[in-house]
Amino acid sequence: GPDHYLYVCNQDDGKVVRISPDGSTIEDYVTDVASVIDFDWDQDGNMFLIRNHGEGIDRFDGASVTHMMDYEGEMKSCRIYGGYLYVTVVWNGTIVRMPITAGALGEPEVVYEGDAPVGVEFDDEGTMYFTESWETSLYSMEQDGTEEVLFEGQLMTPMRYLTFHGKKIFIVYPGWGDVGEVMSAYIGVEQAPNYGL
Repeated sequence: GPDHYLYVCNQDDGKVVRISPDGSTIEDYVTDVASVIDFDWDQDGNMFLIRNHGEGIDRFDGASVTHMMDYEGEMKSCRIYGGYLYVTVVWNGTIVRMPITAGALGEPEVVYEGDAPVGVEFDDEGTMYFTESWETSLYSMEQDGTEEVLFEGQLMTPMRYLTFHGKKIFIVYPGWGDVGEVMSAYIGVEQAPNYGL
């Protein structure tokens, strides 16, 4: 995230903490946000936070938290791209997007319907990558709606978080208990600009 800090959701304590680049300090960054599970930044430096268990979406402007929207459904991952907040709503089987305006979020629009999407990310060409719970493939959707199955049956499930480094996508497999792994797969395209970086 900003200033090369590592930002981490602490869902149980309802906060986001940040860790300094050298690892020497850990401090609360956002507090009193129940069940925060993922976040991303817009081009103005606002952090948008999604909350688990259908508790809605908030915005943190660096000083205070504003509740932006109630949303029914189990949100799991989010990404801001092209002026929209994209959110996976796992048990509704959808990925929705909401336009970000000066003081609000616009009406949600379903951009994908499937079984149980969980992770979401974008590349520099505007292709959306996502995962489905219990599936062992990575999926992509181009701006025109064309879908493709990538690395079919070669990955692990569930795949929770997605991010790029260079031209590879990194996928977090949280595993069960204390076992987990991070997979990487060559995509050949850079990550879409991420305003948090």
